[in-house]
Amino acid sequence: MPADKCEEWNRRIPRKGQLTTKHYVCDLHFEPHFMIKSDDFTINGKAVSIPRDRWALTPNAVPTLFPNLPQYLSKHVANRRVLKRHISAVDNDDPASKLKASEAPKTARVNVCNESGSSVSPVSQVNVEHCYASVTCSRLKVKGMQKHNVTYLKRRIHRQSERIRHLTSVVRKLERDNKTLKQQLQQYERLPEKMKTITSQAAQNSAAKSKAGHRYSDDWIVDSLLIRCKSSSAYRMLRDGSYLPLPSLSTLSRSIRSLRPEFGFNPNLFESLSNKLAAVNVNERRGILMFDEVQISKNVEFRIDTCKIVGMVDFGDLTSDEQQSTEGDHALVFMFQPHLSGWIQTVGCFCSAGTTQAITLSQLLLKCIILLQNSGAFVDAVVCDGAATNRSALAQLGFDGSLNSLSNKMMNPCDASRNVFFFCDMPHLLKTMRNNLLRAKQFQVQAFKYFFKCNAVVLSCSCFYHCSSVVSC
Repeated sequence: MPADKCEEWNRRIPRKGQLTTKHYVCDLHFEPHFMIKSDDFTINGKAVSIPRDRWALTPNAVPTLFPNLPQYLSKHVANRRVLKRHISAVDNDDPASKLKASEAPKTARVNVCNESGSSVSPVSQVNVEHCYASVTCSRLKVKGMQKHNVTYLKRRIHRQSERIRHLTSVVRKLERDNKTLKQQLQQYERLPEKMKTITSQAAQNSAAKSKAGHRYSDDWIVDSLLIRCKSSSAYRMLRDGSYLPLPSLSTLSRSIRSLRPEFGFNPNLFESLSNKLAAVNVNERRGILMFDEVQISKNVEFRIDTCKIVGMVDFGDLTSDEQQSTEGDHALVFMFQPHLSGWIQTVGCFCSAGTTQAITLSQLLLKCIILLQNSGAFVDAVVCDGAATNRSALAQLGFDGSLNSLSNKMMNPCDASRNVFFFCDMPHLLKTMRNNLLRAKQFQVQAFKYFFKCNAVVLSCSCFYHCSSVVSC
């Protein structure tokens, strides 16, 4: 490709990318008058044409033919050398051409002028009629080209109009779809949070290629565990019937194993609790701390990831050397429940062998109250059953059930202006009374005393400590 034609050829050739001087263009894309296929000579008044082994292009050659593309991309370019050939034929040294020019009936002398109008060089006699015919022919070609261009423009305008109508219909369809999607989004935003979780989880599972490729969020795993704890048969029915996008039981088992629960007070739990209570009203932060012991099976496990043995007695820093080598069979659990909210949160769990000692229990209880207060919760009372170790632990914190020195509260360790009250668990109290009636058939009671203080009714029953009268049943 000629170096001086790169820009013009790039503009005319409909292709992606830029052409360089190293590229080649096929001869099918050039009009015949742009091709030099032979060398023409005049020898002894005879025209001689010698075919060229290697074709060449005229200086003003441009690619205009593209047979494999739409027709409007091929644009005809008139030969600009037609008039020049007629003029240069007169200046040729060939005697036959001079004789032909001299025999012309009408001749004139023509000067070639530059743009400013000044004469540059004189030209020999030119056949005026021949030039007039050439000009007339050129005008006819120009008129034909103009007619061709008008037709081309009309076709192009028609195509563009059709395209505009098509794009207009597409835009209207997209506007309708957009309106429908906005309505669906508004309906989705009005759904409850749990319903949104179910919908998003179902959409995520439908996009998976196989059932093994399902992925579940942490919140949905926890909700699935709660459903599984309520009823295993209901869980299987909801999952097998595709009512809910529930994970398999093996997935739940893996999730439980990955939790890696530890004994003690978890700092991450209290940090999350603090973030939750920061956006809660002050009255909704007030609640009761409950603790109880449950019997568990002995199971000692060595965890490779932490290099710790789990299943031994574990009270944190309060564990003695002797207890560290003893297998645990009880779990001491602390729970916090607000007065005005429906949620309950387990805040700590410890492993013990038998019942927990009173001194250890009182220290853990005091530490739990301090951690809850620092997290933004307000502990108003402590609830437990009437076990001997629990009474002893509360006695170390200030509880006294005797009639002469009745005390069922202690000062809040984090706020001296507030108190923490002690309550006995009513179901355990009724169970104890029932067992006494069934076993002894009679029991001694003392008159109940009511104390009103701080808008709280404190009920003290002395039947656990001394008797004053006998009641038979």
